[in-house]
Amino acid sequence: RQHAAALGDFVLTFNADVSARASKANAFMNGSFRIPQGTLLAVDNKGLTIEATIEQTGFFGNTKTEVETYRVEYPDGATCEDADTFKTLVMRMLRECNRLEETSGVLDMPDVGSRGWRIPNNLFLN
Repeated sequence: RQHAAALGDFVLTFNADVSARASKANAFMNGSFRIPQGTLLAVDNKGLTIEATIEQTGFFGNTKTEVETYRVEYPDGATCEDADTFKTLVMRMLRECNRLEETSGVLDMPDVGSRGWRIPNNLFLN
């Protein structure tokens, strides 16, 4: 639930069919094709399966909402063999979707990964 909007952005950015469909719809009427949220259904070593809520706005402001399931592959054909690689790939996807503020939340997930990545409590910036 915390990252529902980011999952919607993953579908919009990393699924070629949805991206083309959104570009076509938004070229005619900007903002008419949106994916406000997604739900993660499955994770495997090649990508994610996400159930996305698609909102399409028509000419007279009529909004049509659909829920569809999409496959999202990791960028550049990367594969994920462990939880640490998963974290790295998800952070990369978040950066590519311009969701920089959410990358720290993924990095700081205590129950995922074994490398002990954490944001230090005493982090000082100059």
